[in-house]
Amino acid sequence: MSGHPTRPPRRATGARRRGLVRTLTAVNVLVGLGVLAAGVLAPWPWQARVCVAIVGVGLLGNALLAAREWSGSARWGDRVTTRGSTTVIAYDRVPAYAAAWGAGWTTLVAALGTVLGVAAGSVGLALVLGLPFVVLFGLVLIDSVLALSRGAEVVADRERLTVRSWNTETSLAWDDVERVGPDVTGGRAVLAVTGYTATTSWTGRRLPHAWPRGARLVPGRLEVDSRAVEPHSPWLVEVTRFDFEFAPAYRLPALALGITPRTAWVEVDETELRVRYGPWRLRTPLDNVSSAQLSPGPFRWYRTAGPPHLSLADKGVSFATNGAGGVCVLFHEPVRTLDPTGRLRHPGATLTVQDPARLQQVLEERAGS
Repeated sequence: MSGHPTRPPRRATGARRRGLVRTLTAVNVLVGLGVLAAGVLAPWPWQARVCVAIVGVGLLGNALLAAREWSGSARWGDRVTTRGSTTVIAYDRVPAYAAAWGAGWTTLVAALGTVLGVAAGSVGLALVLGLPFVVLFGLVLIDSVLALSRGAEVVADRERLTVRSWNTETSLAWDDVERVGPDVTGGRAVLAVTGYTATTSWTGRRLPHAWPRGARLVPGRLEVDSRAVEPHSPWLVEVTRFDFEFAPAYRLPALALGITPRTAWVEVDETELRVRYGPWRLRTPLDNVSSAQLSPGPFRWYRTAGPPHLSLADKGVSFATNGAGGVCVLFHEPVRTLDPTGRLRHPGATLTVQDPARLQQVLEERAGS
């Protein structure tokens, strides 16, 4: 998959933002601790103490989750996976966890207060004051749970880009993409993918929800939450991923070393070539790629199956998952991969990907090889 080049939105980082985040987090933590202490120590009826203690715990959880979301810290984990020829970036789930947590404890407090009021004999007052909040927070809680159960992700193949956010699912053919650029929607930074005015390939729908008003859909437009896909935002700008082609005879030796279709791939973006092959890595700037040539094979199984293999003739390295052939990539400056100390370096690498001709083409176009 190849996207259309643009710049990802800027993140508001720096000392001023970090200082503000620390201050807000500290204030929220202090307030939460104070409310929790009041619930535990105050000479109130046990019913009131339970409700106040729940509020204190809820505020502490809110503070920690909000600090994680507001901060400029890197998103957790490598959430890029492949499904056949499709590349998937999962959204960071912290905002959804925060929404579920906040709606959960507020719904619990509202429901508990209503029940305790009814039990105390104030049926009318408890229902009038408590029930609307139970319904209000409960609907938000249901939507948060539904969103977490579905997940949110960006799915890209060679034909289409599909964005399933927490509330909507939209899709557009790459051939109909007119522009990709940063934008701000609802106070959050997004990468907006806009199609041509007359495009007919756009599809969009609101996902099942409990809240009466559904999320906004703009025909011909896809929105990717920039923060939710960090640190993988640049991938949406211009990245092509290639899976390795696994022959049956190569699967078992590869599996024994942790090399599987999920842990073996080649990525090419605007500046770098990256190879993952189980526990082995190769990474080099595209400026270092001198040429890319098809290597038709056949390769002998006992010389190529299993781990990366070193050529005794020229010190090249082979990442082989089949014997049919692949792409031989040569470098201006030798790269390291087998020897973590860097003493042993390789002037070339052979990659047996599913589409060798396409990988050769992409490297020639982007590296000028």
